[in-house]
Amino acid sequence: MKKIISFFILTLIFLLSGCDFINKRLEKKVKNVLTEIRENAVNHMTEEQKENRRMYYAINWYEDNPLLLKELLENGHNPDLCFGECGWIESNPLLLVAESHYTTYYRLLRGEKIPDPTPDVQVLNLLIDYGADISLYPYVFVIVYDSFFIGKKGYKEQVCYVEDTNRLLKAFLDKGADVNEKGNGKAFDWQTYKDELSYNEFKKMCRADDATTPLYEAIKKGMMWESQVDLLLEYGAILDESCLKAAKLSNDKEMIKKIESIYYSHQ
Repeated sequence: MKKIISFFILTLIFLLSGCDFINKRLEKKVKNVLTEIRENAVNHMTEEQKENRRMYYAINWYEDNPLLLKELLENGHNPDLCFGECGWIESNPLLLVAESHYTTYYRLLRGEKIPDPTPDVQVLNLLIDYGADISLYPYVFVIVYDSFFIGKKGYKEQVCYVEDTNRLLKAFLDKGADVNEKGNGKAFDWQTYKDELSYNEFKKMCRADDATTPLYEAIKKGMMWESQVDLLLEYGAILDESCLKAAKLSNDKEMIKKIESIYYSHQ
């Protein structure tokens, strides 16, 4: 049930943020509903959970109140802990950042000025500055695996989305995130996702035979993501035999040709 409610909330947020024109009265009503849902949830929490939920909101709503996150961190809040609506996947601040990068396409269409650094990178920098552990989860894998074109139909929008994703990916890599650390899509797929997955269970999944590298997942997405493949290679991603399989799974002749050329040139 938590996943259904959260999916509903995220869908509404996406619709509100992704449209050029929207009925302002409807927008206000939806935001009021979301606020009521959040407040009702908080009323049933322990004090510790409430504080961790504040951390979650400070990251998710960073643009609305950019000072809150820094305030929490300055007051000693654990930079590796928060408490969201979807179990383990929303219990780590850096995971939140990795899963929801800042998108610029519609903002640019609306004539908005894009901040530099963008809010997602600002949050990343703050968390790292206050001691967040960049090695806790396979953040590079998460960014690559969670980036896809659902709902993004136009070529220009897709190009912009790739650039936005790679901006955050590069920021994580610059902070020392492991470019080769494997992840497992089963932990993130809505069909196999478990709210109460423990950290040890997750790490075990990342060592299983079906775990994959970030490069594998990037290659599998085809040539529209060539720049992501190149970025990973630039930061030391290992192109092994599994990448040949990923290229074939992409069903993209140019990607197959590219990966085979790189692989066999090093044999």
